[in-house]
Amino acid sequence: MSKPYAVGIDPGLKGAIVALDRGGSLVSWSDMPVCSPVRGRKMRQVDAHGVKAIVAKLQRAGAQTWVVEAPQFIGMAPFSQASLNRQFGLLLGVVIGRGADVKAVAPRTWRRGLVEGKKPTKSQIMAQAADRWPDLPLKSSSRARSNNMDGRAEAAFIAEYARRKALGGAA
Repeated sequence: MSKPYAVGIDPGLKGAIVALDRGGSLVSWSDMPVCSPVRGRKMRQVDAHGVKAIVAKLQRAGAQTWVVEAPQFIGMAPFSQASLNRQFGLLLGVVIGRGADVKAVAPRTWRRGLVEGKKPTKSQIMAQAADRWPDLPLKSSSRARSNNMDGRAEAAFIAEYARRKALGGAA
């Protein structure tokens, strides 16, 4: 039987999908797959087929617990809110459609007890994730900084939250 994994998903175009094993070690990570704008739309969007392929691969490897970060709209423009809600719904639909049990969690909930600081910045979350999961690429080797790095860090902490809640993982 395969080992149980906990999966954290940071939704959005710059999000990521991260899997941790029962001990909290990094198993796999993927940047959120996106596709080019489709006819009638001006913006890129999450690629449902790409997400489905990642979900299927992780399920075959033993992923049992799935947690998706619920959108938070403080100071966000209405168009951005609608876009993030669409991506959140697509992610839930794909994961549930594959027969997985998925939970949504607010950022303040998964951060509590995992991330130091009352209101940590993305840079602080990335630094803490780099310390905890050194194999998770969070630093750019070139001058062009990847926009997905904070999504990877947040998805890793969401997976850690899932691991502790569902797999009985210790701190």
